[in-house]
Amino acid sequence: MTTRRTALKSLGGAAVCGFAAQLAFPALAQQRTTWKCVANHRNGASWSHRWPWLIDEVAKRSDGRLQLEVTTVPELGFSGQELLRALRSNLVDFSDIVAGFVAGEFPAIEAPQLAGVFGDYEATRKAVDAWSEKVLKHNEGMLGGRLFGSFNYNSVLLFSKFPIDSLDSLRGKKIRIFSVSLSDYVSALGGEPVSIPTADIYTALERGTLDGAIIGPDQVEGGRLYEVSKYLTNLHFGSSPGYNVISRRSWERLPDDLKRILDGIAPAFVQRGWEAGAENDRDGLAAAERRGMVVQRTIEDEWREPLQKIARDVVAARWAKRAGDQAKRDFNEVLAPIAGFTI
Repeated sequence: MTTRRTALKSLGGAAVCGFAAQLAFPALAQQRTTWKCVANHRNGASWSHRWPWLIDEVAKRSDGRLQLEVTTVPELGFSGQELLRALRSNLVDFSDIVAGFVAGEFPAIEAPQLAGVFGDYEATRKAVDAWSEKVLKHNEGMLGGRLFGSFNYNSVLLFSKFPIDSLDSLRGKKIRIFSVSLSDYVSALGGEPVSIPTADIYTALERGTLDGAIIGPDQVEGGRLYEVSKYLTNLHFGSSPGYNVISRRSWERLPDDLKRILDGIAPAFVQRGWEAGAENDRDGLAAAERRGMVVQRTIEDEWREPLQKIARDVVAARWAKRAGDQAKRDFNEVLAPIAGFTI
């Protein structure tokens, strides 16, 4: 017989057993329902500006009838790639989803995060909003449940031990990536993409098994990456948007009045999520400069055209092959006006 314990072990390994033991889903009671929730990590505003507020707001508006208990991907021993399956299986009730982490399983989710395509923060927000409404809300089976909202961790930058003097600077270098499209982008620049969890970046840079890592500026302080990298460079990777998803079974078990309460909370939670990304950018870049890192906030003018060509002819084209004909048609209808090109 398959239990939450055995299923979680198959998803994330023995490290999740302690959490799995707590995941016996409570029968819906009139007085109180407790949801098991998963955040990506506890660093920066993507945690502090969002999750404590949501926990309090849900408890307050529901008069304590709905409680959120939150753990994180590293605390579960997960990589983040398992979360769509965990939601579909109702092993967790509510979760942050990093689009790039799950793109191998659900390629369409990555469209607004395609490396180099939406380099501007505001353009990324427009792309995420449009894609959520027109595509993701109609793909709950793949998404793992009901789309609750979106957010942005931050802009995506390169932490490196070496300076970026030209677009050839990545050639032969081992660079941490966290999505398929970033892998395509780095490969097109001559780099060697390496996929490792956020929690392992510091050690890999320290030991030299990585030359650089693509991640957000919230990790300057949150991951202490200023200790193991000297340079922080904008290479037009774009942003790192994510989604909040409620397991379909968890949603269906809620009484209608609690569903209405959650629907009422969602817009403010989304707004806080996008504010958090901007805050992470601002605070992270300031911290990098304060810690003595060499920060390049904007890309060189002569890099724009070749990077845009990589985004269009390599990243977007390869994504379309992975995602399929319908996703390609959806991109051309929904996102092409924002991206400035069709596939």
